[in-house]
Amino acid sequence: MTRNVTIARHSLVAALLGSAIATFAHAGVVGIAMEHPLVLPPGGSGSAMVVLSSDAGTEHYFGYSLALRIVPDAGSTGSVVFDLEDLIDAPETNLALEWNLIAAYPAPLDPFFTVVWPDGPNGLFINANIDLFSRTAPDFVSSVPNVNDVLAEVVVDASADASGTISVVIGPATALSDPNGFAIPFVWTVGTITIDETPPPSPDLDGDGAVGASDLAILLGDWGACPSLPPDLDGDGTVGAPDLAIFLGSWGSAGGPADFNNDGLVGPQDLANLLGEWGSSTPPCGDLDEDGLVTASDLAILLGAWTNR
Repeated sequence: MTRNVTIARHSLVAALLGSAIATFAHAGVVGIAMEHPLVLPPGGSGSAMVVLSSDAGTEHYFGYSLALRIVPDAGSTGSVVFDLEDLIDAPETNLALEWNLIAAYPAPLDPFFTVVWPDGPNGLFINANIDLFSRTAPDFVSSVPNVNDVLAEVVVDASADASGTISVVIGPATALSDPNGFAIPFVWTVGTITIDETPPPSPDLDGDGAVGASDLAILLGDWGACPSLPPDLDGDGTVGAPDLAIFLGSWGSAGGPADFNNDGLVGPQDLANLLGEWGSSTPPCGDLDEDGLVTASDLAILLGAWTNR
C-alpha cells in the first residue's frame, strides 16, 4: 500500500510539474480565428482562412486538430454548406496551400495522421501532424504570420433563400500540440457568416479577391468625397432602366436629384444627360462605412480586412 501511495504521489508531482512547464512554455496567448467575417448575398459563396496568432513571438507546433461547425442564429433561414476549399494540389488533405502551417514546411506529411473528414453541411474536421519519421528536419514547425499561419481555408455556399447570421464555432476535438507533446492553450474567436440582400461595400475595391495595396491606393485617392455619377439615381453603381423609371417619375419636378443640369426643372436636357450615361458605372469608392465621405473610419475597415496573401 505504501509503495502504491508513493508512486501515486510521484505521478501527481510529475503531472503538476509537467503542467507547470507547459504553462510556462506557452505564457503568451495563442489565438485561432477566421481571418475575417464573411458577408454574402443569398445564393452567394465566399471563403476565409482559419489562422493562428500569438502575442508571445514564435510558437513551435507538432500538429493540430481543427473541428469546426456552423450554428445558425435565431431567425436565420435557408441553408449554408460549409466545407474545405478544393482548389489545391491534394484535395484529400486540404494541406497543400503554400501558407498552411504544416504544408509550408519541407518535412513530408505522414499520411496516417493526415485526415480530412467533411461532415456534411454542418461541419468539418482536420487532423494534421508533421512526419514523425523525418530524418531531414526537426519534428516541429514554426508559425510565421502571413507566411504559414493557416490551419484551413473554408468555403461557404449559401442557398438562394438564405438569410440571417450564422456563427462558426469549434468542437472539443480542436487542439494544438508542441514538439514535446504538450497541449498549447488557445483562445478561439467566434467567426460569423452574414447573409444579406444588401451587403456593405467590400474592402476589395479592385475586385481581385484580396484586400491589399491596390485597394489602399483607391481608398486614398478617394479621400474626402467619393466620385459621383448623378444619373445613377438608385445608387446601384450603374445607369440603367431603374434610373430611367425614377427619372420619369420626377418629370416636370422643380429641381431635385433628377435635375442633372441644375436649371430648376426636370426635363428634356436632363433626359439627354441620363441617356448619355446609359450603361456607365460608378467607379469603386472607398466609402466603406457608407457615411458619404472617405475618412479614417473607412481606412480602419480596409486595414482590418487586409489579407496580405
